Amino acid sequence: MRERPTPGRRIMPSRRAALLATASLVLTNGAGAQTAGTPADRVFGESVEVRVVNVDVIVTDRDGQPVLGLERGDFQVFEDGKAQEITNFYRVEGVRVRAEGEDGWEVIAPDSSFRRRILLLIDNNFIETPERNRAVAALESYLDQKFDGSYEWGVVSVGDEVRVLEPFTSDKLRVRAALDRVKATPTFGVRYRIDRHFLNDPVRVRRAQRNEAAVRGEFGAGSSIDPNEEYLAALRFESKFNIASTLEAFQRTSTAMVQAFRAYSGLPGNKVLIWITGGVPMLPEYAFQGDSTSVGGRSDKDRELHEYQRELQELVATVAWEANAAQFKVYPVKATGLRPEMPQNDPGYRSSGATFSDAAFSAQAEVDDSDSAQLSLALGTGGLYLTSNRTLDSFETADQDSAAYYSLGYRPQRPEDGALHEIRVEVAKPGLIARSRTGYVDLGREKKLEMTLAAPLPFPREKGTLPVRVTVARPTGGDVVATVELPNTHLTFVPEGDFFVGRIKIYLTIHDAEGHLVDLVREQRDLRFPAAQRADVLAGKFRYGLKFHLDKAGSYVVSVTLRDEATDEIGTGFSNVEI
Repeated sequence: MRERPTPGRRIMPSRRAALLATASLVLTNGAGAQTAGTPADRVFGESVEVRVVNVDVIVTDRDGQPVLGLERGDFQVFEDGKAQEITNFYRVEGVRVRAEGEDGWEVIAPDSSFRRRILLLIDNNFIETPERNRAVAALESYLDQKFDGSYEWGVVSVGDEVRVLEPFTSDKLRVRAALDRVKATPTFGVRYRIDRHFLNDPVRVRRAQRNEAAVRGEFGAGSSIDPNEEYLAALRFESKFNIASTLEAFQRTSTAMVQAFRAYSGLPGNKVLIWITGGVPMLPEYAFQGDSTSVGGRSDKDRELHEYQRELQELVATVAWEANAAQFKVYPVKATGLRPEMPQNDPGYRSSGATFSDAAFSAQAEVDDSDSAQLSLALGTGGLYLTSNRTLDSFETADQDSAAYYSLGYRPQRPEDGALHEIRVEVAKPGLIARSRTGYVDLGREKKLEMTLAAPLPFPREKGTLPVRVTVARPTGGDVVATVELPNTHLTFVPEGDFFVGRIKIYLTIHDAEGHLVDLVREQRDLRFPAAQRADVLAGKFRYGLKFHLDKAGSYVVSVTLRDEATDEIGTGFSNVEI
């Protein structure tokens, strides 16, 4: 079991309001129903939560071709190194789902837990416009040829801001319209592209390293080497500026991923993120600052640059954590295709790793690592990192790979803990490769709902099936009173002796004009009334009032979500507020 990685400060900025969560409850039926807060140790009804961890497993042969027709006994699942009993087992091929029956395998009607949902994330931070548009054109061609509307696509772009261009839909025309809007968004790949001509010129780098060695006294007294460090300082500044810019850009990209994962964490189905990017530079090793050996045998590794790299790695770990929490597989598509790892303008043959200095010092070969971030997310979530020079082939691979899989389920024998647990799946038959997410975050339905509600408003909110209505009285200063109503016929009441009881959970969320979360408040209420008054109660409404205070003037969106504890049904109502 691993703890959740600590996200960077910029992933989810805290913007809390001054909230006074005072509440009242009225059943508008005149029947005198009772309401109360719920003690922590009170059990509602006799419901028992059955927790099942579902693991989607893709099995291929050594040539990468899918292998179908395996049985339950061909698999072993391990959680934190301990073998688990597989309680649920399904074969999924597109929209066809097969389950084990008494007379063998039988086709069942697929429910929402098997519906495939592909979210396309266009990363404008690490790609240039021609490459991005070629990738979009390839996807348009693929959709025209292969998309039959049996699953869903959503489109999100990220650059300086996150834009939800189309929520999940099976309407091909709406997806195509969203892709047209993608082409109108700016790209910033040139802004973050590293210029190696200045940083890696071998003559200047040799002089800079010898100057630095002279300053440290490695040549001894009376050295004739010029100790001027101006050029070395310029090199270090340029390098730090480049990696700091990369970190800033990847913070925006990773924020978009985290927001998407949280927004759709409560959505069932086979969820896939296709990330179109040009690759995130994870700190190249430059000639003057890598783990190289200087003239005097000392390392030139820059600690500040190393810290930037550590922050980038932490962001990747956080995104993987969030993807597993929301049960997303990540398929990065490198729209630039395969490129040489070594610089082409290399007069000193430094890319070979050979020594070029007459002072007998050498350094590592420069490798611009623009692949490890994508590869880590793909491996950690059960996806694939696709780098084909034919982007159309990458989309086809992602589509086909995510359509055919085995759905395995097991019941963890411990209480919910909110931690990340390692998962390993093995196939008994030799020569086969099983691919799945490497872990899952043990979050219940309520925690996932809270993650969804806390997501920025540009992501569509799950409105649910309950017809919730929210009204807000005209604010007085910063004081706001919101009232939520729901007909009692949509609630479930269970008998308890001579009474009927129900339980409602209330979530108040407030977002500012830019769609960012200001605060989230949770409440819980029990309903209890005599059995003889049931008809009168069902003729009325559940009404709940919330009073809160907002310090800053501006526009806000107030939403209230109700969740029926007995059925797990939810409903959300919205209202705009101007302070």
